[in-house]
Amino acid sequence: PTYVLENHDRTRSLSRVGGDLAKARVLATMLCTLRGVPVVYQGQEIGMTNRYIPLRDADDPIPGLLARRLPEAVNRRLPERLNRDEVRTPMQWTAAPGVGFCPDDVAPWLPVNDNRSDRNVADQSADPSSLLSLYRTLLALRSASPALSGGSLRLVDSDADEVLAYERSDGEERLLVVANLGARGAEHTITGGADIVVATDPSITVRVAGGGRSTVRLAPNSAVVLRPA
Repeated sequence: PTYVLENHDRTRSLSRVGGDLAKARVLATMLCTLRGVPVVYQGQEIGMTNRYIPLRDADDPIPGLLARRLPEAVNRRLPERLNRDEVRTPMQWTAAPGVGFCPDDVAPWLPVNDNRSDRNVADQSADPSSLLSLYRTLLALRSASPALSGGSLRLVDSDADEVLAYERSDGEERLLVVANLGARGAEHTITGGADIVVATDPSITVRVAGGGRSTVRLAPNSAVVLRPA
């Protein structure tokens, strides 16, 4: 199977979750650790969002032509999701007016997103806590891990309804992924101990609970990759 969070025809995932970067980090963790082929659409790894473009101004041929031929009263009622131009704006490499996609004095085919100043590759490359750094860490881990790149997947029960947990394994290697999809903190109990490999939130901890068990404490909308001890 191939997993896709967003592509050139769909609303960007960060826009679908209300701009919540914590949720985007959870989605990134799941995308890069599930069994199958992860696909990352350009700009997804830096949290690019939809760039509003009125449907009547769209270069996307089908909805743009439709909007320009309809009366304005009808046009106002058309769903904006018809406009695929909003997810196809230039890749934001830098914060410059041309975002490193084209010279600053050149107008690209589609307008640059207004959030280029804080959503660009140059700035996020230097920030170890950025979404881009998380994607790089997860993809490097996936490449180096037989369990993630080609191992089996087993769903793991959790006491919390908001928690999704699964184990990836290949031979002697085991990794456990725990994701809290809820808006409140949650706990997940595991047998034995575990080391944190990647966490989307620095507050995530693993605490020995006694009796050969440990408790994983997760912040709201967070995820962690663990290596069982």
